[in-house]
Amino acid sequence: GKGVYTYSGGGVYEGTWDHGERIGSGKHTWIDGTVYDGEWENNLPQGNGVKTYSDGSQYIGEFQQGERSKIGTMKWNNGDIYKGQWTNDQPNGDGQMQFASGASYIGQFVLGQQSGEGVYTYADTSRYHGTWEDNKPQGTGTLTLLSGDKYTGSFEEGHPQGFGEFFYANGDTYTGQWKNGKRTGKGLIEYKAGGSYEGYFKKGKRAGYGTLVFAKGEKFTGPFENDLAHGKGTCKIQGTRSSCEYDNGVKVTPAAIEIAIDNESENPVASTLSVSAIATTASIASTAAALTTSSLPVTGAMTTADTPATSPSWGKTVTAVIPTTPVVEAEAVTDTLSAKDVFKNTLKNDLKTLSKTYSLADIPLNTSDVLFNHNFAMDLMAKPEHALWKKRNALISDTLRIESKHGMVSIIIEVENYRGPGSYTIVDRHVRVHHKDKVKYQASTLKPSVIVIKSDDNQWISGTFDLALFDNKATKPAREIENGVFRLSKHSAIPYQTWQ
Repeated sequence: GKGVYTYSGGGVYEGTWDHGERIGSGKHTWIDGTVYDGEWENNLPQGNGVKTYSDGSQYIGEFQQGERSKIGTMKWNNGDIYKGQWTNDQPNGDGQMQFASGASYIGQFVLGQQSGEGVYTYADTSRYHGTWEDNKPQGTGTLTLLSGDKYTGSFEEGHPQGFGEFFYANGDTYTGQWKNGKRTGKGLIEYKAGGSYEGYFKKGKRAGYGTLVFAKGEKFTGPFENDLAHGKGTCKIQGTRSSCEYDNGVKVTPAAIEIAIDNESENPVASTLSVSAIATTASIASTAAALTTSSLPVTGAMTTADTPATSPSWGKTVTAVIPTTPVVEAEAVTDTLSAKDVFKNTLKNDLKTLSKTYSLADIPLNTSDVLFNHNFAMDLMAKPEHALWKKRNALISDTLRIESKHGMVSIIIEVENYRGPGSYTIVDRHVRVHHKDKVKYQASTLKPSVIVIKSDDNQWISGTFDLALFDNKATKPAREIENGVFRLSKHSAIPYQTWQ
């Protein structure tokens, strides 16, 4: 039937009933002022309805067993609006988020988080289009800024990380490696006013060995420090090579001090690029929850000699150790390819080594290294920052542990009941992948991980591995590390090496 029921603890229901249960159409008012008006089944909101919360927030759409589900629109009291798909009371699937600040996100959500493909437009019309994970740009994408600057490449945790290209509004371009939003590793800058720099960078500045081509055609190949030529190298003027030296950007000559041309003619370039956590979900499942957006990305417009902007506090700084051998300067550039194209091809060929089929023959004897293929949405670099192995001896059997660190990712493999060379299957937390010091993936019985020890003389160990990695949600591997090979010394860790 139909009627009005007042609860002893407060609250009123007015609508249809069946055998003591709310069913059909009805309106329920809770003691805190929250009101649901819509369809009911089994005493729960089921079907289409409107739920207005005590703080003024309102959801209009479908419900399933009392939870927001399928298609609906949520309007928070701060002015934020979400329209799209829902699962288990959270945005899940395709949706649109319009923020009161003027920013917006259109794309995919996973359990309340911006994850998958999406476009975020800032209030100032800056725009990021690419892949997301846990409310941060992750994978590949393009960030176009109001200034006209544009970055295209890989991202990790909201930062440019790995290989990418930056097109500055003034016409300068950078092609190369990034870490934590800064140019770090091997890269090429071409200046619109003329000239270029090809070599190594550290935290946004030229550092290590490189080749600087001045606007007038002169070249310097040698060491750089704090964005300036600094040390002994080779100069090339009108086809003639000679030894030369720079001191903090100033060329040292027997007769006089000459100011380096690059300090007079270079155009300003931005040395830092960061994308903060674009939007966070503040308990979106709660009645008054609201998605919020943080500040805009910052690209410090500065000359190359200035101090780069401070990296976001949540980002872990990874510092590349610059190689001590000079970069070999290319003698000529083909007529059909620009210097930038030649550099891109060279660097991409280096990166392609990650996708080859590895064998132990790829690691020279008496050389420590770890090589593998993977499907992580980040650059894990060609060589680990460090890798080592150790063994805990026991009366009957030993425990073997192998560790390898690649940027923000650490891989740990433990073999219990280790009895020497052979094949070992691992199905639990004895295979772990840490991401920024928290366990994110581990092995599972659903698809066991396998490590094969080929040799072990108590000083050096070698073998192969294939890791199937699961998170706490997956019924299939969330990530995989395949075709892995390693040769490691017991007494020394691998130092970090940049691409060469």
